Amino acid sequence: MQNGLFEKMIDEAAEEVANKGWKGADEKAVTLAAFGLLYKLVSNRMHSISRPFWWAAGVIGAGVLWYIVSSLIGMVTGNG
Repeated sequence: MQNGLFEKMIDEAAEEVANKGWKGADEKAVTLAAFGLLYKLVSNRMHSISRPFWWAAGVIGAGVLWYIVSSLIGMVTGNG
């Protein structure tokens, strides 16, 4: 897991802020928790934006593969 340590630090900081409140928690924990929320928000947005692009890439890739295979079959049988 690439971001495992960062996510663990975010979770611990968020837990500290949740238990002590933003005024009672350490300033570094509050900052890390805020960046963690922003990180999760951006990650979720990028995932929802990139999903249609992967679907389109799969359709285009399947079309290209079909074209190559049909061309090869046409060349083998002499119909191409």
